[in-house]
Amino acid sequence: MITADDVQQMLFNMLSLYNIEFSVVNAGDSKIFEVEKFGVKIIYLDGQLFDSKSLKDWHVTYVHPDYTVSKAREAIVFGLAKGGYFHYLHHNYKNTFNKMISFEGFDRMISEERKRIYRHRPMYNYIKELMKKADREGSMYTLSVDPGFFDWIIQ
Repeated sequence: MITADDVQQMLFNMLSLYNIEFSVVNAGDSKIFEVEKFGVKIIYLDGQLFDSKSLKDWHVTYVHPDYTVSKAREAIVFGLAKGGYFHYLHHNYKNTFNKMISFEGFDRMISEERKRIYRHRPMYNYIKELMKKADREGSMYTLSVDPGFFDWIIQ
């Protein structure tokens, strides 16, 4: 089980260290964490529904109370990645980015998320081809020949 405070602490750790601001809006037992820089709203959803107008044109990620800490962290990271979080880290905090990709397993997580999103969509055929090649060659080699390969999750 995860609480809204846990989500806020995760965001603080993932963003504040890198000079990225976020705001929190309370909505009953639910909370909306807004990361304007990346156009992301992370919604800790505890029974409260939100007006789709307030979510329009944002990358939206939901975190539910029954999520584990690792599942919530993964959901938050993928939401941020869609807005450019890894690109930002790559260009502003290169060592942190390389450690996240190489040692924390984000290369695998990004690959799995891309496979899930792109699976049956022919408009991503070229990206799927690149992903197969990257899976065979490893993340460090992929970064050496295509430094921006892990920067984005396009949706």
